[in-house]
Amino acid sequence: MNAIYALVWLGILFKWGDWRNWEKYYPTILFFIVGDFIYLYLLSDQFPMWRYNPQGYDKDVGITNAHISLSDNGH
Repeated sequence: MNAIYALVWLGILFKWGDWRNWEKYYPTILFFIVGDFIYLYLLSDQFPMWRYNPQGYDKDVGITNAHISLSDNGH
């Protein structure tokens, strides 16, 4: 389900994204990426904002909080 969710967001980005003016948004994109990585790798074990409880296929494959966070950076 999460793979489908990520693919839908990628499709939306390619169709309606403002690709001609990407330089205008570049500092903001970097800010959010760095902030997300700092939280994910330094703080998420001690101060979790959410916990992912895998179900079904995700549980069989071994999907974790880190996998979901990394796949969800496109939104």
